[in-house]
Amino acid sequence: MKDRGIEVIQSEKDFTKQVLKSNKPVLVMFMAKWCGPGQIMHPSVEYIQKTFAERLEVFELNVTDNEALRNQYNIFEIPTFQVFINGKIIDRFSGLKPNAEFIEWLSNIIERFEKKRRTKSFRNIQCKLFLL
Repeated sequence: MKDRGIEVIQSEKDFTKQVLKSNKPVLVMFMAKWCGPGQIMHPSVEYIQKTFAERLEVFELNVTDNEALRNQYNIFEIPTFQVFINGKIIDRFSGLKPNAEFIEWLSNIIERFEKKRRTKSFRNIQCKLFLL
C-alpha cells in the first residue's frame, strides 16, 4: 500500500522482508497520520525517495497500527527516521529537519555504504586474482 507515493509497511512480516532483508540502505519514516511534524516532513521524504530511487529504499510505518515495531525500535517521538543497512540501524533522528540537511544526512550515509561496498568488492577481486 502506498501513501502519496511512499510504500507503507503494514506488518512485522513486511518490515522484515522490505527493511531488514534489503540489499540497499533503507529509510523508514516512523509516523502517525495525526502527527503535524510528520505531515510537514512528508514532502521531503517523497523528494528523497525520487532523488535516491536507485540507491535507497524508502518506507513509511504508522506507529499507531504497529505498536510492536514502535516498541522494538524505541520510537518515542514522531516522526522518527531510521536508516537500516543489512538489517541494522545505522543512524536516526527525530522531529523536523530542513530539506537540505535531510538530504546531506542521507547522502553521507549512502556514500559511506557505497564506498564500503566498493572496497569490499575490490578486496574480493584481489583475493580471486591472488588465487589464480
